[in-house]
Amino acid sequence: MLIKKRNLYSFVLLFFALAQLAAQDTIYIYEDVIVRDTVYLPKSFEKSKIKEATLALNDVGNSGKLILKSDSSSISIPIDKVTFQDKNIQKILRNNAKKSSSTSEDSFYFSATAQIIFNHNSLLKLLNEANSFGATVGLFAGKQLTQNLSAQIGVDYTFLASQSFAATENDSPLNGYYFSDDIPFFFEGISELNHSISVPITIHYQLEKWKPYVGAYAMYKRFSAHFLTTSLSQPLSFDVSKELNMQYLQFGIVSGISYQIAPKMSVFLENRFGKSNSIDFKKNGVSFEFANGSFTDLQFGLGIKYRF
Repeated sequence: MLIKKRNLYSFVLLFFALAQLAAQDTIYIYEDVIVRDTVYLPKSFEKSKIKEATLALNDVGNSGKLILKSDSSSISIPIDKVTFQDKNIQKILRNNAKKSSSTSEDSFYFSATAQIIFNHNSLLKLLNEANSFGATVGLFAGKQLTQNLSAQIGVDYTFLASQSFAATENDSPLNGYYFSDDIPFFFEGISELNHSISVPITIHYQLEKWKPYVGAYAMYKRFSAHFLTTSLSQPLSFDVSKELNMQYLQFGIVSGISYQIAPKMSVFLENRFGKSNSIDFKKNGVSFEFANGSFTDLQFGLGIKYRF
């Protein structure tokens, strides 16, 4: 009996001893783990070799995305903020940002042109004076539509070398009699050739320093024509010499290409082709028309352009 009591006491003491051991505090030690520049890739990239990595910036120096390409697939990883430690790269990005800002600010621009031209006129060919040389000056306003595309409208003034044509020495479709208010006019010839004002509208596309363009134009062209008419004194005769404006309105197409030789200066080659269907003779209340066929102008020019 005494032995059983001793065993019971021994069991109780052992139980309390184990309970005291279990009741001790447990101390946990945590490590502060810092992970930097870690990119988690899908399983398809784990065993693949990355062949190309591209960093695309949305806003210079702000955000972008990293594009990784392997043999079989690609992945795009957004980046909230992009920082470059290389000072040269930072300088390039700042310059690009300034250029981008200036481009948006200069979406409207103005320019001036001057060019030497060669002109072939089918009407003057009938007068044995088909070809002539001259000069053109112009002012233009443009708008940048996209990074590479721009539109331009302007006005230019052309004057050609003076020429003359005498109807008594040459045969032409203009020779003959014209009437205004039943008063006859006899065509004598043309002198002081010639002046024109054009309004071209063009679209330009930037290819590095080259800029091809195409568009349309309207042109008002004027000559000085000479006629003999009558003073209505008896007996009737052609006793009065009259000078009239010989003029026509022409529509055509324009194309060309320019090359930038300085930040604000470029040289260009230009071609224009236009057509008109009638010629008007007007001055001081006298008015009549010549509408015997159509006439064309073909013009080539070499010029220089300055952008303000």
